[in-house]
Amino acid sequence: MARLLAFIIFIAALAAGGADVFTALDKRTDIHFQPIGDYWFQLHPDSLFGLQGLFEQMGLWSLMEYMFEFLLMPAAPTLAVIAIVLWILGGLFKRRPTAPPKPGKVQVAKNSTRARRNADSKHAGMHREAHTASSGPVRRMR
Repeated sequence: MARLLAFIIFIAALAAGGADVFTALDKRTDIHFQPIGDYWFQLHPDSLFGLQGLFEQMGLWSLMEYMFEFLLMPAAPTLAVIAIVLWILGGLFKRRPTAPPKPGKVQVAKNSTRARRNADSKHAGMHREAHTASSGPVRRMR
């Protein structure tokens, strides 16, 4: 899941970098990366202002300062670094498939039905049950 999120963020970083390059080529200037906040404001300004209002209502002034610092970071390199970190973390914490058992060496848990059945068949000759299939009443019922 982290790798999927990293891929999506990396695509956003490529889009932001491409937009910055096209803007620089159009204006015939050096490449200048736009901040993340500018892209957010262009895409959905109401959510940006809503987040600011939420932080003010909650009294989280210290978080607002960090949020503003994050919004002023250049979009393309910042999103690329976040995507790379998520990709690496997704690889570290990926579920590894368990190795299948070797043929001929099937391990059975001690409390499984198969283990109990095998244990009963080993001790069948030692203990004689009262009613077996060879006794009269049981045989007639079957």
